[in-house]
Amino acid sequence: WPKKKFKVDFKGANFKIRLSETEEIDVEEFNLQSHWEEPGEETFMRENIASDFFKEAGLPVFETLHVELVQNGQFYGLYSIVEQIDGNFLKRVGYNPKGQLYKAFSGTASNLNERVPERLMDKVYRRGNKVA
Repeated sequence: WPKKKFKVDFKGANFKIRLSETEEIDVEEFNLQSHWEEPGEETFMRENIASDFFKEAGLPVFETLHVELVQNGQFYGLYSIVEQIDGNFLKRVGYNPKGQLYKAFSGTASNLNERVPERLMDKVYRRGNKVA
């Protein structure tokens, strides 16, 4: 069946996600990635591998965590919690939480392709956080 992805938003309140016995992060929202209809979906690891790869390279990156989703006592699926790139993320990695943050929302043109004309940038990217 097509597995839905979910975004969990605590509407301004922070929630702690425990990554290990000694590490946790504060989030206002997070994504439950279903890994459905993507290259390598049967691995359930796309974001998790990318996160680990970028961490090893020394880059600030979103956190991920494999989870088993159970709803009303019924197994719903294997998912990954993926940290939302937002002000909490910027603060956690040492950046200004009100700094410049943009989100790509065009599937075909928002891939950092240098051939995207500047006049189309506002149609491809939008501000992902509030202007200070």
